Amino acid sequence: MWQPAKSKRCLPATRRNDTNARSGTARSAMKAAPVQRKIPKRLVAAAVVAGTALIVVALGLAYLLPAAVVSGFAVSLGALATLTLAVLTAVLLWANWQVVQATNKMADETANEAAATREEATATKESAQATKVLADATQAQAAESARERAARWEPLVTARLVYMPGNPPQAVILENLGPGPALDVVFALVATDPTGLHAWFLAGPMNLHSDDRREEPLAVAYGVEQTSYEVTDTSSVLRGVPVRRFVRRFMRAFDGDPSYRGQTTEPKELIGLTLPPAALFDRPQQLSGPVDGREEVLLCRCVNGHVHRALTHLRVPQEEFDPDDTTRTWLNWYKRIALSGLAAPPMRPKPEPTVMRSEPI
Repeated sequence: MWQPAKSKRCLPATRRNDTNARSGTARSAMKAAPVQRKIPKRLVAAAVVAGTALIVVALGLAYLLPAAVVSGFAVSLGALATLTLAVLTAVLLWANWQVVQATNKMADETANEAAATREEATATKESAQATKVLADATQAQAAESARERAARWEPLVTARLVYMPGNPPQAVILENLGPGPALDVVFALVATDPTGLHAWFLAGPMNLHSDDRREEPLAVAYGVEQTSYEVTDTSSVLRGVPVRRFVRRFMRAFDGDPSYRGQTTEPKELIGLTLPPAALFDRPQQLSGPVDGREEVLLCRCVNGHVHRALTHLRVPQEEFDPDDTTRTWLNWYKRIALSGLAAPPMRPKPEPTVMRSEPI
């Protein structure tokens, strides 16, 4: 019985999709596969068979025909054999040329694949570098965010000394300009008078919130250096005879004794508490030392636990230190002595002038 041919429209949807998928895959494979020209083996075989047949025919005719005919035919056959050999040679050369072309094409495709591989490797390397740059940028951003969060609690304390040159300091004005509180603020000052004698003063400890401003007096020295020198007096009379007296006078820092005119002095003696350690005012391999006979230091703690130090007489930015850093010997002085709330020690009276000897004038 006759039945109408089934078209693709009559196939089920699943089967039709599978057929399309297979055909599409086949076409993609045909497009993707490189086109290679095969060596014409049939043509070479046909040429070999034709040459063999000619040789067989020539041998048969030489056996069957007379010698004269065979001789003439042999000449023709020889020419034909030569032509056949030439044709075979041309066919072989053409086949060899085809092989060379196919080899060159394969080499080109291999070079293209190698170039594509190199480009892919370069792209992978660039992608890795971009990933590393992105990771570094992310880390830098995270570090900057951490610094910003920490900066919200960082204090910035300034100190301005109230004094007249050549005279002892009167007070210090402390102000916190930072957003965070300053804890355990201590201000220490070592001042040198015109004669080279030292005295040191201390303010604090105290706490300063943001925008706080305080004026602390520095009227009492915590330690002062004392020396002595010799003067002569010719206004004295002993038993009616004018005599010259040699008197030992004592002088302390910022005394301003008018009788001192550069005489030779005795070794200095410190009255009161020991001077702060020299390392407190030192900045290794950087600008340091007294300015106008003053060395000032401002110390405080922040809520993050660090210790801040500012050498205000040098007008340099404040520095941040780990409170447990054992290489900073002055941190021990700050934690054990300055934060203990030192009181100004009582000073013993300055000795009265002493007559050393007398001689008649």
